[in-house]
Amino acid sequence: MSDAGARPPRPDPGWIARGPAEAPGIVLVHGSRLTRSAWLPVMARLDREFRVVAVDLPGHGTRAAEPFTLDGAAAVIEVAIDQAAGGRAVVVGHSLGGYACLEVAAARSEEHTSELQSRGLISYAVFCL
Repeated sequence: MSDAGARPPRPDPGWIARGPAEAPGIVLVHGSRLTRSAWLPVMARLDREFRVVAVDLPGHGTRAAEPFTLDGAAAVIEVAIDQAAGGRAVVVGHSLGGYACLEVAAARSEEHTSELQSRGLISYAVFCL
């Protein structure tokens, strides 16, 4: 069988998205030395009611070849919010992911001041955009 008309596989966007596209979004950001797969059990519990997105930060998982910077991590989260979660999401970060989430919150706070709610809990950071 010929593959002449077959499309090449789409590159991995660096996140996993589950749940209805129109549902409220939740973006999950892993900690240091982990990957988006760390969130799979959480996603399985939430994906019936929410659009749940788990990202790989630079230097981790599918982005292992990219050097980690806080700005780069924030950019990855921003793209996931905009492209996979419909532009608005509760963002949850564990450890290093929490720091990256707070960077996104700080960047978005000026343009979304009335909508931004930020919560920090030990090594987690959760906020709504």
